[in-house]
Amino acid sequence: KGNSGIYYEKSQLATLTDSALMIQINGLDTLFVHADTLRSIIDTASIDEKKILLAYNKVKLFRQDLQGMCDSMVYFEKDTVFHLFGEPIIWSDENQITATKIEIKIKDEKLNRIFLRDIALLISQKDSIMYNQIRGKGMIGYFNNNDLVRLDVTGNGQTLYYTEDQEEIIGADKTECSDLIIYLKDNKVRKVNYLVQPTGKFYPLNLF
Repeated sequence: KGNSGIYYEKSQLATLTDSALMIQINGLDTLFVHADTLRSIIDTASIDEKKILLAYNKVKLFRQDLQGMCDSMVYFEKDTVFHLFGEPIIWSDENQITATKIEIKIKDEKLNRIFLRDIALLISQKDSIMYNQIRGKGMIGYFNNNDLVRLDVTGNGQTLYYTEDQEEIIGADKTECSDLIIYLKDNKVRKVNYLVQPTGKFYPLNLF
């Protein structure tokens, strides 16, 4: 949809501007993509003339289970992957995810994987001023029924977690480890496996 559009029948190039909006229905869920400009072209690398969607300037994505923003985005219909560029940010429930580039893979109309390329960071709010944080050179996230259930961190892994005792925050655990695996349940971090030479310290809250 859009208030201004151009379509070239021979090349099948379509461009929409002015409140441009793409609506993609996936089973019971629907994805909305808004941008200043949306452009649809034929993917010449695909045999059955699949489409490539280009979205640029102030891109916003919305599904019930995932929201995001970036400067520009490319979607390849043949492999159902969204490529987000330009300070991309993804929100999955209470988790905020950032990286230099983000790729989201859809499979069988559900979220399948998320690839975080270069300076990947996951943040979740612990209370009004404290945030649990996971950082690494790269991350691969795995979804089950559209819930983020696992994150593999590769290279320069760092975690910062606030620990509780009887529902009161008592300190912060800061650990560095080259590679690690994070397991999530209900979109909350439940367990972290530190794989390669972890080093860490626990700080009482008043000393952190």
